[in-house]
Amino acid sequence: MVVSSISSNIMEEITRSWQEDPYLLTVIQDLKTTPGSHPYYTWVNGHLNRKGKIVVGRDLELQS
Repeated sequence: MVVSSISSNIMEEITRSWQEDPYLLTVIQDLKTTPGSHPYYTWVNGHLNRKGKIVVGRDLELQS
């Protein structure tokens, strides 16, 4: 069993990147109402995944 964690700051930035990406916003909204509506994508515990990996929005800019 593998356990991993993500820094809360990085996860906040990733979450913000979803809000700024119109395509991902649509995917998230669709998955919330109809799970399975987008092949390869899942919405689990407030995280957007594609093929089991966390999705990062197109314009993510990490703040240092």
